[in-house]
Amino acid sequence: MTEKIWIAYSPLSDFSTSPWGVLKVADGKVVLDHDKAFNRSRLMLNAGANIFRILRRGIWETMQAFDFEDEGYFPMLREYVLCVTDPDQYGTSAGVGAVVWIDIFDGCSETWMYDPANWERARMLMRGLIANLRDLPVVFGIGNEMNHPDSIPLIRDVMIPEFQAAGLKPFSLGASYSTADDWLEKQKPLIGLAWGDDQENRTYRCVHGVRDASSQTLIDTVGYWMPSNNPISIFWSVDGVWDGDSPCDRETTPTGIVHARPSPGQIKGAMRYWMGHAQSFAIAGTHPKFGFEYLPKARNADKCAAMGVRAIADVYSERFGEYPANFGKYPDDWIPPECQLGEVKKETCWDGSEIITHTCSGGKWVPTGNACPVKPPIIPPFDFGGWLSNRKWYFVALLILIVLLIIIL
Repeated sequence: MTEKIWIAYSPLSDFSTSPWGVLKVADGKVVLDHDKAFNRSRLMLNAGANIFRILRRGIWETMQAFDFEDEGYFPMLREYVLCVTDPDQYGTSAGVGAVVWIDIFDGCSETWMYDPANWERARMLMRGLIANLRDLPVVFGIGNEMNHPDSIPLIRDVMIPEFQAAGLKPFSLGASYSTADDWLEKQKPLIGLAWGDDQENRTYRCVHGVRDASSQTLIDTVGYWMPSNNPISIFWSVDGVWDGDSPCDRETTPTGIVHARPSPGQIKGAMRYWMGHAQSFAIAGTHPKFGFEYLPKARNADKCAAMGVRAIADVYSERFGEYPANFGKYPDDWIPPECQLGEVKKETCWDGSEIITHTCSGGKWVPTGNACPVKPPIIPPFDFGGWLSNRKWYFVALLILIVLLIIIL
């Protein structure tokens, strides 16, 4: 990770059959809408994002449920990750791409994992995610808003042992900062006991409800965790903000209430507030201590959501004198390729040999210049025209004619 901070775009229910998701149902089967996934991620990368946070499955208005026990789930999730993290469909751009941050559990919509009777199922989920995705640019968070007393035994007795068995460490804690409970503070020492103080500091503490520079969660956590250059990793987020001033990222509920995310101006105010208190931006020179997340509210309003990401990138530029590495680096839309890298076209020649006539480069077929060997002519024994058209037989015929003339004379 070469960036100074994390800039997150977080379409939590992206991997789902919800109206805004990138999965769709065709003939009763769930399939990936590759073009939608690619175009959305490219838009956010161009705005400056370098990490995408998702849940493992959709929880809002899904057309068809799709989770880790369903057929084809892990191959499709892997295809999705490859699609949204690859910076350029042809591999020619100069950005850094994106990391996918997967929250394994969601504290807002499920509680099954807290019951010890379901712990083996929870282990199977973790093993499946890790086995299928660990070689890709993926990090695993314990969960989203798991502010629950039963999160403690789950993390201690199930999740930490599974992370350790796989040789991995959690990217973020499960609970988010709250003025109503201290489950975040109770989860934090579990990481320290398993991996030491350094990893306890590196595991991100999530802070939701950040609307602007006056947001209480922002003021609290900056005051608690940033003085004296504390080595604590923090991720602030607009998640949970419904009273923002965004002119376009807004949704009206069935009861007529308008929920709106923060405007770019409000986001910039929040960014400047915590950046103004930062004394360093990395732990041990490599690990970004801080991140800020934009989570859209409106459905399929991708250009609007990109404005929120861009606001974060603008303040990044103010502070560091340059835009993030992904900014403006990628194609806006997916262009369906004619072929895939490594594919070739072959031709079978007259003698049974095969030649490669085209190779795939940049998604297009490129001629190789190869051709089949020329087939030699087949001349029947009494084809005098063929004899005369062939120099060898011409001289043979001339020689026979001379011999006949000598005999006659």
